[in-house]
Amino acid sequence: MIQRSTLLLPLLLGLSGCLGFQTKRFDSPLKPFGYVEIDGVRVHYRDVPAQGEAQGAVVMIHGYAGGLVSWLHAQPALSDRFRTLSLDLKGFGLTDKAPGDYSSEAQADLVAAFMDKMGVAKAHIVAHSWGCSVALALALRHPHKVDQMVLTSAFVYPEQADGFLRWSQYPLVGEALFWLFYDQQLETRYTWSYLEPERHVSAKGLDYLKAFQATPGVDAAALAVARGMHLDALSAQYHKVAHQTLLIWGREDRVADPRYGERLAALLPRARLEILARAGHAVMLERAGTYHELLRGFLK
Repeated sequence: MIQRSTLLLPLLLGLSGCLGFQTKRFDSPLKPFGYVEIDGVRVHYRDVPAQGEAQGAVVMIHGYAGGLVSWLHAQPALSDRFRTLSLDLKGFGLTDKAPGDYSSEAQADLVAAFMDKMGVAKAHIVAHSWGCSVALALALRHPHKVDQMVLTSAFVYPEQADGFLRWSQYPLVGEALFWLFYDQQLETRYTWSYLEPERHVSAKGLDYLKAFQATPGVDAAALAVARGMHLDALSAQYHKVAHQTLLIWGREDRVADPRYGERLAALLPRARLEILARAGHAVMLERAGTYHELLRGFLK
């Protein structure tokens, strides 16, 4: 009898060849905010100026399978005092998805280069989910560029990875999983991020998210990001981050359990933790009013 593994191998090999990075420029049907070129990568960004004289700058970093759309409401909420900038990290949204290094450290270097391009010497950093690992890498690699940090529902420890991400680390298996299921994962993650998805998830919003991510190379880039998280090595350095940090969590977060917030707050030398009731992983959207108040009260 032929073993199942013998039948599965040709399938995995065939599916692994279906993932490919972006090979040429692609213009999305969605209207972009703006583009800037960084080391050959066209980066999509949104720059909201301060109303009047700016008291500083805030750079916002999205999470895995997300984009700058995560901050559409937060940016105007801070614009009375700050210039706010958000960007789609490499591999996400309308930013290029070319081959290369997709580790949290490489994404942090991209953010640092983006700040230089935009004339921002130092900024407060606000991040969500896996984007918090990018923010922490930025604080470790470019500490002079970071003022205060707000880490939201942080996904920063290897133990937080679900089965999909863990299995994706294996050659061929990861390619097959992302080819077959990444689109469904987008919908699942989007819904799973809310405590009350019936109040916040709509067909229109989901269609927009899919269109926002539907650029060539998205599957290959997302897999490269999953394989480049390296959170075990990165988390060993968190205790060195000396920046004043506010951690914000949703009490009912099913993606990043609040106990990881307690763990991170105990490790970072200058951190405090705020846990908001009636909120899941997308706490900055479910509890937007309270979230914006916390940001405004914390950022100096």
